[in-house]
Amino acid sequence: MKKFLSLFVALAMVLSLFAGVGTRTAKAAATLTATPSGATFTGGADIVTGVHGLATVTLLSPLTVTIDTPAVETFSGMNVSIQTRTAAALAATTDTGFAGTDGSTAVVIVSSTANVFVGDVIRTDAATNGLFTVASIIDATTMSIAITHHAVGTITGIFLDATEPNYAATTADPNFKATGSQTVTLSSPTGNLHVGDQVKVTMVNTPAVSATASVAIGGTVTAGNVVTVTVGATAYPYTALSTSTTATIASALAALINGTTYGATATGSVTTITVTTPGVAGNATTLAATVAEGVTTALTIHTLGGLTSPAYVENSKTIQLVAVDRTGAVVSPVWTFSGSSVTGVAGGLVTAHAAATGPSVVAATLSGISAQFVVNVIPAGTITSLAVTPATANLAVSSSGMQQFSAIAVSAAYSALDYTTQVTWLDDLGVASVSNAAPTQGLLTYSSAESGHVYALFIPSGFFGMATVTIGTAGSVSPTTGAVTSVTSTGATLHGTTGTSAPTASFFQYGTTSVGPWTLATADPAVATANTAFTATLTGLTAGQLYYFRAANTVAGVDTFGSVLTFTTTAGSVSPTTGAVTSVTSTGATLNGTTGTPAPTESFFQYGTTSVGPWTKVTASPAVITANTAFTATLTGLTAGQPYYVRAANTVAGVDTFGSVLTFTTTAAAAAVKIVIVLTIRINIVTVDGKATSIDAAPEIVNGSTFVPIRFIAETFGSTVEWLPESRGITLGHPTIGLQIGKATVVINGNTIALEAAPYIKNSRTMVPLRVISESFGGDVVWDATVGTITISYMLP
Repeated sequence: MKKFLSLFVALAMVLSLFAGVGTRTAKAAATLTATPSGATFTGGADIVTGVHGLATVTLLSPLTVTIDTPAVETFSGMNVSIQTRTAAALAATTDTGFAGTDGSTAVVIVSSTANVFVGDVIRTDAATNGLFTVASIIDATTMSIAITHHAVGTITGIFLDATEPNYAATTADPNFKATGSQTVTLSSPTGNLHVGDQVKVTMVNTPAVSATASVAIGGTVTAGNVVTVTVGATAYPYTALSTSTTATIASALAALINGTTYGATATGSVTTITVTTPGVAGNATTLAATVAEGVTTALTIHTLGGLTSPAYVENSKTIQLVAVDRTGAVVSPVWTFSGSSVTGVAGGLVTAHAAATGPSVVAATLSGISAQFVVNVIPAGTITSLAVTPATANLAVSSSGMQQFSAIAVSAAYSALDYTTQVTWLDDLGVASVSNAAPTQGLLTYSSAESGHVYALFIPSGFFGMATVTIGTAGSVSPTTGAVTSVTSTGATLHGTTGTSAPTASFFQYGTTSVGPWTLATADPAVATANTAFTATLTGLTAGQLYYFRAANTVAGVDTFGSVLTFTTTAGSVSPTTGAVTSVTSTGATLNGTTGTPAPTESFFQYGTTSVGPWTKVTASPAVITANTAFTATLTGLTAGQPYYVRAANTVAGVDTFGSVLTFTTTAAAAAVKIVIVLTIRINIVTVDGKATSIDAAPEIVNGSTFVPIRFIAETFGSTVEWLPESRGITLGHPTIGLQIGKATVVINGNTIALEAAPYIKNSRTMVPLRVISESFGGDVVWDATVGTITISYMLP
């Protein structure tokens, strides 16, 4: 004899179709607490940029330096290198040794080898410049060189280039952060240092830190409590279920908040929130948390077959009603009814009157809360079809598995009649069993894998419906970890599938060992349904690194995990990438590059007028010492119309690496603009570049000195003129000129020059000696005494 289990009913919300008949609601007590860590986030900090120190060696024992640029922030690893070396000038020479064969060694003579050392790199100026390394010092004027690139043509100069390119030592001496003369210590090697050498101490940045905050969930959970966490301008509400705990609420809030703007995790009953963009600005993010009494539907009624109010039932037949709370749990209320078309409602089983028809209202009351359901009794008719729902059931093996089936009939007048209590239930399953006993009609109980059918037979008419049932292998609450995809040197996409129970949070854990420590990566988008795929995209990974990862779900406040799988990021390039040059003008340009992998200790560029050098170094600004990060540098003082070659460079583990060489050409210089002013003595008509205009005060000769109106000429030449009434003075902005009425001197760019006569005012205009114009603007001033004209020519700067 088969054993029948208690009723299992899925949640269904009821909407009344009759005016005045609905579901009453109740408010859940707000006994829950949500306490934020503060009104704003804390702990955010901006990146503090390291400044490389520069110091010049003044004494070898004890090692003493003069600090040129104090070091700032944190000392890096192998962080000391020689930058420049002061040496006596190497005079021009015609020694043919400099024109030897590349890769060979030659002995050459120069004017002096003082302060030149083995390993120094020297360069010659010639038609084709040469590059050489000092192999040995033979005497005061003779040395041996290793030829890297031989010189071609007449050598016009020899000078030191880079020195000791492979020299590298370490230090953490705080005296490098001081100023003036300091005694310092270096970890070996120090033997290659010489007095006059300038060394660089490489420093690293203090990385930016993200601001964080937290919300602690406490108190007693009541179904319907609404916990709202507001981060910045965004509110994240969550409504507690009857099964919720403080821990599951914290986890659910973390899943809601976690995204691109904020990261969120839950530990116990605490939700920790992080501003994803690090920096001190995150500290201004506001945080608030509230708990409100949520208005919740206390009871909902539907038929055993899942139909909502109003439901139709024929005379003398029955229909089973089921009451559930807002969480979907079946409850046992007190059942009552009003109306003449129903004769009884014992345990929710409604019996229709044998003759009376029309609506009756059935009420379910529990703890003072009630809900109503309309049962509309209709005359008995003839059904035209019968169907079992669900028609197909794919079930996972469970020791106490249950699945409710319903029988829905169709007649000529009505499209849905719940016949679940009117039919006879049968099955052809070997172990599983479907119930015929009230109030569990149509309930299938199962515990092992098998397949077959469930049947609903309406004997009076001979109609039957059938459902196909497949009970497979046991399902798993734990998620499944899937294969990783889209693996690059710095990122990957993780895949997983949730288990058989819908989680409140789906995420991944990853790290560099199989046992942790683990880093959290939340699924995006969030997945909270059973047997559903979810993904997460990782960024900022290390190139060539083996990683371990596993899928994870939070179910009923407990984290469950899939199997641990591995992947290895692709190898990155140590060398940087040279980017396209931008903002090119006649005298400048912006260089662009991207660092390689791993992070460099220095990022810079080299540029020159040939593809093989000599190169000029320009450091990235701001400094970039992180892997796979863009960096730039701005060039100024370039030659107009000149082709230039450029390459990005990084220093990694004391070794310089270079990107490809690119080229750009500065734009042609703008043509100079010349302005010509012609003035005539005692005539107030003046021409500017051939165009006539009038002026308030005409030029004139006073006591043998020619005077001209200063404001008109200065403003025509692009300068500014300001009258100072207190001192009766005049100042011009470009060049800087100071005059005073009645005083026979002029101050030009700080230099005082005597005049043959003092300025005066005519027709409200300041008249100055002609010499002021020639001395101030540096233009050509021509006096033609025959016609009384003054011609002033000026090239605009």
